[in-house]
Amino acid sequence: DAEVEVPEDFMEVNVREDPVYDFLNRVEVIFNRGGGAGKAFSSSGLRRALGPLCGLGSLQKTDLDILATKCRQTKFTSRDPAVKPDAMRLFDYVHVLRQVAEKSFPGDSPQAGLQLALTALGA
Repeated sequence: DAEVEVPEDFMEVNVREDPVYDFLNRVEVIFNRGGGAGKAFSSSGLRRALGPLCGLGSLQKTDLDILATKCRQTKFTSRDPAVKPDAMRLFDYVHVLRQVAEKSFPGDSPQAGLQLALTALGA
């Protein structure tokens, strides 16, 4: 492997050792299962990826359909025309997953609910 030269204004950070990296990797598995940026926010994509949580707590399939209508557009904007908004959709998906986890695991903290949801979904 070739060494990558890091400019003076930046410092190298090993993110693979950070718990956030593991969390986002787990979310990405579910996000891709739902069809990635192009389909994960559709009703069928949400049902495919998050459907196994339906029936836990108060989550129903109709809740996923309602989320699909609310989450069609990303909440992220960029002033850089080279940045594609699809790259940021994973973070929109974290928001969707948090809402689903709150309904599926209402007695747990938001963090615990997310972890339980990811585990239940096999990620």
